[in-house]
Amino acid sequence: MYLNRCHRCDDRIVSISQPYVRPIVRGKLDKSVEFGAKLSVSLTDEGIACVDEIRWDAFHEGKDLVSQVEAYKARHGYYPEVVLVDPAYGSRANRNVINLASYRL
Repeated sequence: MYLNRCHRCDDRIVSISQPYVRPIVRGKLDKSVEFGAKLSVSLTDEGIACVDEIRWDAFHEGKDLVSQVEAYKARHGYYPEVVLVDPAYGSRANRNVINLASYRL
């Protein structure tokens, strides 16, 4: 870093006992950096949770919505009756795809 005159170190190790853990810069007021995995989880009406995606690097959850809905259909044979999501999933592209999928129910 000194020789390259930079203040960034990609994929740095923050724990010798858990070298896969990476800092994720979130930009939140109370916590600017978080540690640990990010999950994409689907929950059925019976209360069964299915982990669709687990990553140790930062990613935008909203881009996984279509693949999660398709994974639900592959598991159960039909599309979910309702899709409840965090506001991060509310992009125009996701709303259009979910509206189109609702006609295929």
